Amino acid sequence: MGWIKKRGEASGVEQAVDRSDDSEGSGGRTADGETGEEFDQGSAATASPEPASSKEDVPREAQPSIISFGVEIEGHLRSAGPIHVEGHIEGSLESDQVSIGSTGEVLGEVRAVGLSIYGTFEGEGACVSLTMGASANYRGKLQCETLELASGAVLEGTVEAGPA
Repeated sequence: MGWIKKRGEASGVEQAVDRSDDSEGSGGRTADGETGEEFDQGSAATASPEPASSKEDVPREAQPSIISFGVEIEGHLRSAGPIHVEGHIEGSLESDQVSIGSTGEVLGEVRAVGLSIYGTFEGEGACVSLTMGASANYRGKLQCETLELASGAVLEGTVEAGPA
């Protein structure tokens, strides 16, 4: 399939166009089934879109990051805003607030002020406040100042609780 970019005449929006159905080399079928004039006959990476906003329009406060179900990440993830995990992370997480949702799985290391576990966490953790929900499953070594453990939560390993 040969995809190129095209720009809609009325909207000015770039779209990918499938050239494989086009025997004469003009028009073609866009990703949404529409036809139109071609924008660029090179690869889709040749044209770069205009920035959506300037630096002055970007909020200055840290925004939450959500790792959705079905997303897999390997490596180090650090954020100034809260991190919520429903997907799979193998590596390390660093944030003020980390929550591992019921479908979330973290294999590695977590460092946070507040850590909430409702899914699976295997590895080493360090936090000030730990909350484990009824569906939580933790295995590893953990250091925290306060620990809240719901009935049904599974905790296997070493826990050092209390002021550091």
